[in-house]
Amino acid sequence: MPQLPQELIDQIIDCLAANSKIRGSWLGEDLLHCSHTNRSFRHRCLFYLFSSICISGKDLEAKISKIKTLLEIIEEKPIIATYIDELNLASEDMGGPNLAYGPKFYSTLLREPIFATMMEKISPIRHLVVKNNNGKVYSPSKERIDPIPVLDRLLLPVSTYITSLYLQALDNVPLKVLASFPNLNSLDLLNVGLTRINDPMPQSPPTIRHFGYQHCRFSQIGICKIFGLSHMNISQLKSLTIYAIPIINEHENEVDSLFTYGLSTIEELRLFTMDGELMAKGYPSITSYENWFNLRFLHCDIPFKSYLDLDLPLNMLSSIHSGSLDHLEIVVKLQSLRGRQDQCSPEIILNCDWSLLCSQVLRIMDCAGSKFDLQLSFYAVLPITPQEVARHQALFRKRCHSTLSILSRREHFQALVDSPHIKCRMTEAQTIVSCAYAPFPL
Repeated sequence: MPQLPQELIDQIIDCLAANSKIRGSWLGEDLLHCSHTNRSFRHRCLFYLFSSICISGKDLEAKISKIKTLLEIIEEKPIIATYIDELNLASEDMGGPNLAYGPKFYSTLLREPIFATMMEKISPIRHLVVKNNNGKVYSPSKERIDPIPVLDRLLLPVSTYITSLYLQALDNVPLKVLASFPNLNSLDLLNVGLTRINDPMPQSPPTIRHFGYQHCRFSQIGICKIFGLSHMNISQLKSLTIYAIPIINEHENEVDSLFTYGLSTIEELRLFTMDGELMAKGYPSITSYENWFNLRFLHCDIPFKSYLDLDLPLNMLSSIHSGSLDHLEIVVKLQSLRGRQDQCSPEIILNCDWSLLCSQVLRIMDCAGSKFDLQLSFYAVLPITPQEVARHQALFRKRCHSTLSILSRREHFQALVDSPHIKCRMTEAQTIVSCAYAPFPL
């Protein structure tokens, strides 16, 4: 068999990696097999496989073991260190003082000499992810620690290189962390408890072009205060992602207030509901987009409660300028939980009046090359045995496809399909069936 040109092989690997990222799957799902196909495939595959590394584990020994393995690989093939672009630190610790920004995490992994050795080998990195896989932020411990010395050890050597910072489910994060990256342009704060320490802030705050946010009720500092006090420069904000949560009293208008900053610069807006949650009021009360002159991309999740409420997307779409959007994604999220009154099935969306929404889509996407995606996401927890999960999941997936097929043939959706300007696609985004079966105790 003749040898393919290396440029063509690299393009094949690039396409596989891009497809994995679009699907949200691990890059190694396809590339790991490709790397063993031929020596000419290996170099490009390794470039992607080692572009992001994750140091996680349920105890200190597991984390250290992963670091040792990584250092051994780098020792054998030093070029691997230059491929590493993202470092993901995940803690499995439980409870307030044991969170990723708690005493246990600091006194174990980050203080280990082998961790410092790893940082020296892989630096500089551009993307840093720090999160607690437990996913919750508990009430802060009364015995707080001063995290600055450890943060300095971890962050200061690489702070000038980092352009993307992602923090999730962390407590007691000093504001200094957010302002210590001069080249930071992407910031995600999901359920992060911020605290303010009386340290001088940089004279030139980082310029944020992407911001993702989920409110944390234990945070001492509201996100608007961060921007209002000029700790972050959002004059060039292009992308905004909001993760919906139940609105809580004094924080009800926090995200609403955030939308008073830099609206005319935003080009991409994503409104997500958290997986496995259903909220009666999923999003902040954003009702007008008249000042969003540069908005080109909009993603919106529609959570199902006791009925499918289309008022949220209709209110948003009605205030968007005609012909302004290039791409619109709407994901209908349905759930069926055992013992809940809000049982639903994929066919429920056939009972909704989609005519107004379709007319709005035609209005705001009346330009060549526009894309409209309607996706159906279905999650069910059923009283079945583990052996029955695969069968039920296949059945529900078939019902989702059938439902979308029926919907696409209705008159108002047919107008979208027939539009010369809009590329309309209706797909099943995700179908998950979980087992809720548990035998009665003897």
